[in-house]
Amino acid sequence: MPYVRCPTCDLTTYTTGTPYGRDRCPGCDAELPRRDVPRQDPIESVLRLARRELDMDAAFLGEITASEEIIRNVSGPVERFQLAQGMKIPLDDTVCRAVLEGRLPNVLQDLADDPACAALGLPRSPEVRAYIGVPLSTRDARRYILCCLARERRPELSSRDLHFLQGLAESARLALDEQAERLARSHDE
Repeated sequence: MPYVRCPTCDLTTYTTGTPYGRDRCPGCDAELPRRDVPRQDPIESVLRLARRELDMDAAFLGEITASEEIIRNVSGPVERFQLAQGMKIPLDDTVCRAVLEGRLPNVLQDLADDPACAALGLPRSPEVRAYIGVPLSTRDARRYILCCLARERRPELSSRDLHFLQGLAESARLALDEQAERLARSHDE
């Protein structure tokens, strides 16, 4: 967070640079000067936080269509998993589809040793060893899945991690809804 000096009481404090108005000094309640802090994309922030807190190698947001998964946003070295932003993958070839349909759990600590994965006969990527994914739907009925991947097994992944990712997915859903509303308003003008 950027630090600023209060012009009234000379206290050094921080400002979050929110787009909703100016921050106030905790010492004298004066308005703090604004720092030009670049606004981060909320989806990128969600993906970065998911990767860091869940100790996963990569994270992505995929849009689900009738026949494919489109990688919309990425964080981390996704190329290691043979993924790229904008990439389209046949839905039948994805773990995400099996998770969305309830054929696989949301948390897979070790895909190589999971009997449910083997029974489904999904194409195996040797790069993906652990997976956690959460579906979300936007107000305009688009379907997405927020996923994190690891190259090594993650036996510590638990329902607690799933709940954390569900909270992040809700933040992503709100950001997607806001983006759709902004786009609709710009088309109306």
